[in-house]
Amino acid sequence: MTVIRMFLVILVVCVSVAGAVDKQPVRQISDFTVGSDPEIFSSIEMIQGGGALLSGFTSSTEDGYMMDGYLAEIDANGQLTWEITLGDTLMEEFYHAQQTADGGYIAVGTSNSFGDKAFDMWVVRLDADRNELWSQSIGGYLFGVATRVIPDGSGGWYIGGFQGSADDGFLADVRVIRMEDDGNILWDNIYGGPEHDLGLAMERTSDGGVIIAGSTHSFTSGNRDGYVGRIDSDGTQVWQLLIGGPWPDYFNDMCRTSDNRYALVGTTHSSENSEESDMFIALIDEDSNILF
Repeated sequence: MTVIRMFLVILVVCVSVAGAVDKQPVRQISDFTVGSDPEIFSSIEMIQGGGALLSGFTSSTEDGYMMDGYLAEIDANGQLTWEITLGDTLMEEFYHAQQTADGGYIAVGTSNSFGDKAFDMWVVRLDADRNELWSQSIGGYLFGVATRVIPDGSGGWYIGGFQGSADDGFLADVRVIRMEDDGNILWDNIYGGPEHDLGLAMERTSDGGVIIAGSTHSFTSGNRDGYVGRIDSDGTQVWQLLIGGPWPDYFNDMCRTSDNRYALVGTTHSSENSEESDMFIALIDEDSNILF
């Protein structure tokens, strides 16, 4: 088989909301071989020692039909330290992963190898030697996808994503789960409305809850808007916010700033160039005020 060379481009941008930026962004490009079949990276997170943890999925069969969850670590120079695939007989994909406080790893995504063969949220916990401590396939209606995992500040985890709607399995609801580090689920809630709502990015708030972002079709007269919802540590929704225009808009990533504001990025079709998509960025505070 032809070896596919993956190119990893890391763009490091230091943004100060309170003041001007003195330094220009620095781009570093590294490439390395990670396998002989198609691989896709879904996320990258910095880890202990200055390296990075990559998550994604890779073909697990010669015809490329089935997939396994894929994790890899690179060092500060971009060199591959280790890689591992996890999965069963059908489709497994990782969309996000984090290093844990004990040097292990937690990864989330979707799988249809377990349960009733529908796609379920999939959570895997590994120790520092990458041995599996536990794995959970968390079911829902028709399909479930975990897109983000973040620490809850108390030793456990928030899992964010979406699942098939109870009203119509071909639509989706935003879903957030809080669990302990051993996989015990503390609460499991859905959010959104009667139409198609997705949770694609998530960050913890200063009081230990979360803000989750994505897109919604439930509260608009036509096309979808960017969706942002704040949830407290008990799973109660504090507020929800729609950001967008007359055409489709959505958020697919976000970060929390040092002064507890939230930068959201995504795609918009509501600009003057509505026939094409444009980059979309917004800044909000914890009280749902749109700063720009």
